[in-house]
Amino acid sequence: MMETENNILMITGATPDSGKTFVSSTLAAVIAQSDQKVLFIDADLPPWLFA
Repeated sequence: MMETENNILMITGATPDSGKTFVSSTLAAVIAQSDQKVLFIDADLPPWLFA
C-alpha cells in the first residue's frame, strides 16, 4: 500500500458501534509510526443523506 504517493482508505460498516473508529484510529497510528503522513477523518453522516 505504501508504494504510491497518495493512498485513500475508507472503512465503513453496516451498523453503528461496529468498531469502525477503533479500527481506523489503530490503523492510522500504525501507519503514522512508520513515518508516513496520515489524515484521519471520523464522520457520522446523517441517514437522510442516503435517502
